[in-house]
Amino acid sequence: MRALPAGLALVAAGVMLAGCAAAIEPIASSPAASVPSPTAEVADQDPLGLFGDWSIIEAMGEEPGTVVRIGATELEIWRPCGDVLGSWVADGAQLRAVASGYSQTCNPLPPVTWLDDAASYELAGERLTLRSDDGRVLAVLVAEAAVLPAGRVPLQQFSTAIDDRARDHFAGVMSWPAGLEPADAADLLGRWVPRGEYTTDPHVVFSESGRWSGTDGCNGGGGRWILSSDGSFDSTSGAMFLRGCNGAQVPTWIMMARGAGMDGDELVMLDLEGDELGRLERP
Repeated sequence: MRALPAGLALVAAGVMLAGCAAAIEPIASSPAASVPSPTAEVADQDPLGLFGDWSIIEAMGEEPGTVVRIGATELEIWRPCGDVLGSWVADGAQLRAVASGYSQTCNPLPPVTWLDDAASYELAGERLTLRSDDGRVLAVLVAEAAVLPAGRVPLQQFSTAIDDRARDHFAGVMSWPAGLEPADAADLLGRWVPRGEYTTDPHVVFSESGRWSGTDGCNGGGGRWILSSDGSFDSTSGAMFLRGCNGAQVPTWIMMARGAGMDGDELVMLDLEGDELGRLERP
């Protein structure tokens, strides 16, 4: 996994808002009471339409005009104090995102509740609306070319162009293996371990809240996950520091996976080409 740029600090996913800053309706004035379902049924949208620069009209904890830049899996929020980095995934109109780092000038990280609680999005012309799992509006943004103050450079440079890499990422598994049944949310929920014997405890846990956490036996990882009825899988993740040990790269399988299938009682994680990343079983 790509390391965070210099000058960044790690951020825990799912930060909840402390206090209730005033917000203009219809933006929610308090954190979400529930967490998005990973298989919520929502009207179809095109995730490629999210690419580009957006200006915040309303979002809890953000100043109007704050820029959000979105590329293939990456996003960056240009706050007055500095930059907040994150990752996102989407399938149809489902969306999951997580803040994963920030510039030291934004330390400590102000809450990003509107991003952490996002479950779906709606594109209408040049207007973008993010909603929680219960339909509350969390943020409203408008497409707008970003202009940074003189002398300020974004911490992370990434393209917002819709290129082959972006199209491939959102196309789903290219070749689904014969005999492998697409997994559904009920299949995934709970704890899984890799086949084999380990002196450590590599595993992953998928929760009903749409979040995952796991370890390779020495290094932890986690984020949010999304699953479609055809077995298409995607996940967000924070930074993960790799320390060698007697384990299995379970978090890496989850971060790289684009499909989740069942082979009997085994969970098989697939990459974009349909090749196996790893197999997991119930402990």
